[in-house]
This record gives sequence, C-alpha cells and structure tokens, in this order.
Amino acid sequence: MKAFCYCFAFLFFSAPVKAQQTDPFNTGFEKLITSMVLGEPCKVWVHIPNNATGKEHYPVIYLLDGDTNFNDIVSITEFMSNAGLCPPMIVVGILHPARMTDLTFGTDKERPGIVGNGEKFMRYVEKELMPYIESNYPAAPYRIIIGHSVGGLTVVNTLMHNPKNRKLRSKTKSIVGLYSIV
Repeated sequence: MKAFCYCFAFLFFSAPVKAQQTDPFNTGFEKLITSMVLGEPCKVWVHIPNNATGKEHYPVIYLLDGDTNFNDIVSITEFMSNAGLCPPMIVVGILHPARMTDLTFGTDKERPGIVGNGEKFMRYVEKELMPYIESNYPAAPYRIIIGHSVGGLTVVNTLMHNPKNRKLRSKTKSIVGLYSIV
C-alpha cells in the first residue's frame, strides 16, 4: 500500500501543468519608427524610469536583441537606480526581425544576403534612432549600447571602426561564454 501511495504521489506531482501565458513585454511601450536608411519600419520598446519627472534628463541604454533582454535590463537598471548605484535610465530595446542580417558585418559567400547588413543597421541606430529618442524623450547625451553574443560583436566592431563612438560602453557575452566590459 505504501508503494502504491508513493507511485500515485509521484505520478500526480509529475503530471504536466499548464501555466498561464505571460506577456514578455510589460515594462514600457512600443514604437514603430520608419527608417529611411533601412527602407523599412523598425520596432523598438522604450522604458522611461519609473520615478521620472519632466525636469530631468536620463542616460539612454540602447539594447540590441531587445526582444530577449529588455525586461532583464529594465529590472536591473530600476533596481540599481533605486539602490543609488546608478542614475535612472531610459532603456530602448531594438527588435530585429532579421537578427543575423542586422548584426553582422562583411559578406559570406555560402550565405549571401543572410549576413552583412551591420554597417547599415548601425547607421540607422546612430542617424535615425538616437536622434528620435533624444528629441521625443528626456534623454541625456550619455549613451550606452549593450549587445549579447552577435549583438556584442556588433558593438565591439562599431567601437573599433568608429572612433567618434569611443565613449559608448558595452557588456558583451563572447562566444566562449565569458563576460567582458569594453
């Protein structure tokens, strides 16, 4: 009888349970920006600090792979600013319908058209997205760009090839899984 109870309990507690669906985006609002550089509309998520007033201007974090890391970065910045470890920040999550195309540089003969739009994409970020954010939100001139994996390589490539952007900072995850700050 004891074995039967254990088996029943095991089967009961290991049965699949349907969890409620969560909205992956609940800490900001969505904007659609028509890009002349890319020739297509680009979607971004924007988070304004919770304690924002109309009088202050805030540093801006531009987040490549915004659809995957947006809520995490917003939570981290809110926690750190509430603890007095950093100023409140605006977070802009950039969404990529074609991630490998947008975040890679150069060409690949084996995969033409799939990679290599990184320069054009970063030109969109610098020439269209950043001015849009700075003219529509209380943005300070201090900018941070964060990329993960291929996004991190995009940030490093941009920093290396554009000396005027040297003040940008990035926390990247390299291919071997180590974290580094550039």
